[in-house]
Amino acid sequence: MGIRRRIGTSTKSSPKIFSAEYLTQNHADIVATIIVLITIGLIFEPTSKYASKFITLQHNTTSPVITYETGLPMEYTYGYNDIFCILFYTLVFIVTHGVIQQYLLDRSARKLHMSKIKHSKFNESGQLLTFYVASILWAVELLRRDRLTKRSLTETIGGPQDTMSYGTKLFFIVQIAYWLHSYPEFYLQRIRKEEINQRFFYVSLYFISFLGAYLFNLSRLTLVLVLFHYAGEATFHLARILYFRQNDSYPTAFKVWNGTFVASRLISITLSILVLALGLGTQQLSGNQPNEQQQQANHVVPSTILRYFTLFAILAIQIYLMWKYLVFHLGRMRPIEQTTSSSSSSSSSSS
Repeated sequence: MGIRRRIGTSTKSSPKIFSAEYLTQNHADIVATIIVLITIGLIFEPTSKYASKFITLQHNTTSPVITYETGLPMEYTYGYNDIFCILFYTLVFIVTHGVIQQYLLDRSARKLHMSKIKHSKFNESGQLLTFYVASILWAVELLRRDRLTKRSLTETIGGPQDTMSYGTKLFFIVQIAYWLHSYPEFYLQRIRKEEINQRFFYVSLYFISFLGAYLFNLSRLTLVLVLFHYAGEATFHLARILYFRQNDSYPTAFKVWNGTFVASRLISITLSILVLALGLGTQQLSGNQPNEQQQQANHVVPSTILRYFTLFAILAIQIYLMWKYLVFHLGRMRPIEQTTSSSSSSSSSSS
């Protein structure tokens, strides 16, 4: 399943094996082979314990025997073995990226006759829309499960936790791996240098944000923030795809994006202040716990400096996103005003 050659490249001679051109064209096949070899390692006893570090989640805090007897879900924390799991899913996303590109986006792009710049943005939106929608559905399911076990919404989203469920930990591993895989894709997909700077910034912002939330035990709050943020981003990329496909409904989609973008910023700021500054979820949690469990709950709450640093980082990101949003719309309004003024002046001169 090699990545199809770009239009205009010579097909007369195949590139040399292990050359840069060869690795670029066949990187999905090479990575898929590595994934298969790691998976096969689970079959044999001498290599199973090493292969399992790449595939299965590590650092569980509860015994599988106890969870089987009690029926309670297994809890996990983070540790250095997560690096192997992140690397494995990074390889999985490189292959997935190639599959979506070859069998979905390339086939759709042939019918549109777009320029190179539009074609690159179309591919970007197609990849991100697929990931955002899948992440939204996954986050909703994880929050639904927590909502069934926690009767208070503030308990569900508030209060940093020192453990995570299997699904929550896997969600964060996948998120970190996805944004990590975007770095080699800059080279593998031959992204233009002009676009790399912009993409590198937001990819790094996502990667650092998810890694920080994972290490600071802010999984539940992050799930809610990601749900609303990804909803706005998915709407934007859907609208952009409709625009490139010259669909008549793209203006409506952009209007929906305007509403979801502003709403997600307000919700993110409000929830962050309630949970991190006012400690709404922590107070609700500690008020319903015995003294011994209350001390344990208070123990997992980050220090005041760390908590307010996290709040400052979230607010800074929200302000930056809102500023970029306003600059984008102001930039679109200026050509419209110039066109309107020029048309009015020409009509007055003709009269």
